[in-house]
Amino acid sequence: EKYSEVLPLFYNHPNICGLHVWHGYNDWPTPVDTQYIQEQKFDIVLNAMPKHTSEQWFNFYHYAEENCLRHGLTPPKDLSYELVRWFPLYEGHSKTVTLSLFTSKGTQLDKTMPIEECESLCIELKKMGFRPIQLGGKFEVKLQNAENPPLSILEATKLLLSSKLHITADTAFSSISAGYKHPTIG
Repeated sequence: EKYSEVLPLFYNHPNICGLHVWHGYNDWPTPVDTQYIQEQKFDIVLNAMPKHTSEQWFNFYHYAEENCLRHGLTPPKDLSYELVRWFPLYEGHSKTVTLSLFTSKGTQLDKTMPIEECESLCIELKKMGFRPIQLGGKFEVKLQNAENPPLSILEATKLLLSSKLHITADTAFSSISAGYKHPTIG
C-alpha cells in the first residue's frame, strides 16, 4: 500500500493483464498476501520486496537492471521503461519546467545539488521565461523560487508530461518521465 498511488500509471498498459496491491511491505508476504497467491494459482511468484544486490547497487546498475538482478533474472539489453498515457494533459504549460530534485522525502540530500544551487536553477529558469514547478511530496524540501502544489502522483505525472522539460534527481519521477519518453535532464 505504501506505493499504491502509482497504480493509475499502469492502467491500459498492453503488457499488464491485472494489478494488485500487496498487503505487506517489509513483512511480505503476509498471511493475506499468501492467501491471495494461493487463490490465484500463479505459475510464478516473485518476491515483492527482494533485497538489493548491495547497499551501493545504484553505483553499478540501472534501476531496471537492478530489479532483474534482485529477482535472479537476466537483464535485457534494452533497459528503457514503457508507460502508456491514457489520460489527457493539462493545457498552458509549454513554458513550465517541472522539478523533482529531492529523494526519499528530502532525507538523502547527497543525491542532489546543494539547495542553494537548486534555488539558483529556479531563478535562472524564471529569467529564461519558464515557470519552475516542484513535484514531490508534502515532506520534501520546498524551494522558495519554485511553485510546489499539493498533487497526487497522477496529477503530478500529468503536469510533468504537460511541461516543456523535467529536471530530476534520483526520484520516482525520473523513472516515470523515462517511461513516457518525456524530455528529461537528470
